[in-house]
Amino acid sequence: MNFFEDPVTLSIIASALGLVLLITTLLFIRERKLTNKCRNQITQLAHTLEQSLLPNTSSPLEIPPLEKDLAVLTPPINQLLATHANQEHDRYQVLKELAQGLNHNMNNLLFGILGAAQLIERHSDDSEIQSWAQVAYTDGKKLTDLVKQLTEAVTEQFDPTPDDIDLTATIETLLSDNQQGWLKTAAANNQQIRFRTELAHPCALIRSNPSSIAKMIEQLLQNAVDALRADGTITVRTFQPNPLEVAIEVRDDGIGMTGETRRRIFDPFFTTKKALGTGLGLSKVMTIVLQWEGTVAVTSEAGKGTSFVVTFPAIDSPTEAPVDENPAVQHARVLVVDDQEAIGALIASALNDNFDVTVFQDAESAIRAFQPGLWEVAMIDLDLPGTSGDQLANRLGEHDPDIIRILMTGWALEKDDPRRGSFEYHLQKPVTDINLLNTLISDALHNSKRRTV
Repeated sequence: MNFFEDPVTLSIIASALGLVLLITTLLFIRERKLTNKCRNQITQLAHTLEQSLLPNTSSPLEIPPLEKDLAVLTPPINQLLATHANQEHDRYQVLKELAQGLNHNMNNLLFGILGAAQLIERHSDDSEIQSWAQVAYTDGKKLTDLVKQLTEAVTEQFDPTPDDIDLTATIETLLSDNQQGWLKTAAANNQQIRFRTELAHPCALIRSNPSSIAKMIEQLLQNAVDALRADGTITVRTFQPNPLEVAIEVRDDGIGMTGETRRRIFDPFFTTKKALGTGLGLSKVMTIVLQWEGTVAVTSEAGKGTSFVVTFPAIDSPTEAPVDENPAVQHARVLVVDDQEAIGALIASALNDNFDVTVFQDAESAIRAFQPGLWEVAMIDLDLPGTSGDQLANRLGEHDPDIIRILMTGWALEKDDPRRGSFEYHLQKPVTDINLLNTLISDALHNSKRRTV
């Protein structure tokens, strides 16, 4: 007799299947609160399955038909899965909206903090006050990066805006934030790791995206830590191989690489870490380096360690923005509309030496005072009470087609956001260098090309 024709075997199989379905069903009920209708349907099926497990005194062939009862599971389980998916989506949306709101509010506050710190340092003759202003600025910039990283992690939207970057300062921040964690992990594995730095002071700047560069350096450091299978030293240095370039080297005396491994380390999904890695880390490093016109040189020898040298084009050190000597530019009239009184005052203070600045805190006040030709430039916050910033920009443009409109916002807007279309320029808050305000207005008065700072 065929195995599947044996009544006892069929009864055992049906009972086992019933037990599995019963346990699965009960777990579903415990983990999620179903609607009463769904719960009743599943409970009824569970009862049917329980009955199939009881000793059948009449005949082992009299197995309760399960096809119809199993079909009952489909609607409630589908609803359960849909509810779970909706709950995950809703949770993600809440986190995303919270992160975006935090990003906007913190960027507005940081605009004031960073700008005020720079103005205090610029105008104070007291060295101690200048020192404390520098501390406030440095910590404010760190907080700016932290807020940006949080927003990017939750929203998966990455800010591509470039900035002037000091590689030495970036490395010092990363080591300050991560070194103790790496040392503790090594100690737990009976390892002793030493970090050695040879950092250039001052260091020529590069032009890149701060988040991308920080991720690149952190990945190189993590890669060096993973390469130390026993005690070892990681050396990090910044230097200028020539006046036109800036380089960072991350070197370890760990396990090193064979020639074949060295040839493949930048291939996506290639890894020697097995369960520890995805194989994407160094691939992302290469992507970032190429994106910002850099190069990577790798030297390694099995058993002796590895060195990564990443080189970027150097840029000139930032200086006080030169103001155009053309009187029409130097004495241009600038309208500033921002509902944050402190930010309006800060912008006015940063611009007053070169431009004639008028500040309003709402759109209605600006509209009442507005006359065609009265202002050459309008700097407008997006999130204004009542009439929004983009609506105000449209109104001003209708009455004065020649006015240059600059969007100021702490919101991270998508490139295709229709509100961008109401402005010629976009200034993302916070501004880490208030000299950019003067530069932007001077550039704007010379041309009408759209650009982002």
